[in-house]
Amino acid sequence: MLTGESVPISKNLKGVPEKSGLGDRKCMLFSATTVSAGQGLGVVVATGDNAEIGKINRLVSETKVAKTNMVKQMEILGRLLVVVVLSIAVSAFLLALLHAEEDVAESFKSAVAIAVAMIPNGLPALVTIVLSFGVMRMADENAIIKSLPVVETLGRHPCEIASTGA
Repeated sequence: MLTGESVPISKNLKGVPEKSGLGDRKCMLFSATTVSAGQGLGVVVATGDNAEIGKINRLVSETKVAKTNMVKQMEILGRLLVVVVLSIAVSAFLLALLHAEEDVAESFKSAVAIAVAMIPNGLPALVTIVLSFGVMRMADENAIIKSLPVVETLGRHPCEIASTGA
């Protein structure tokens, strides 16, 4: 499976150069290889992270997860909301302090109350609900989705989705 075979292949005893590709190493078995017929004797040449499956594991663990466009847009929206809410709260504080002639404590309480009231608490829930509708539509087509942001990514590009046929 490591070299991509979906059906059994024959192995041989012919040596290959050390730098040859995995698919060309017909004389080697790799970790997680299933033997379907025959018998043999082997020599372990690498273990753990030095084995081919270990190298793949290291590469996968070092891979950075890219942010989807939706996540980037949500971060921009969040920053914009912070700037707007803070500017309105500071304005409310100054208006209460200077124009309404309230003391500092009351002006601060008013500004905090306004800022808290402006924060959209339901926004994450709304995004999750909208994405879950996309997951349900894809499930109706027998497509498998591991995470909700994948739905948004697929929806941004015209493509055909392969179904499982179940």
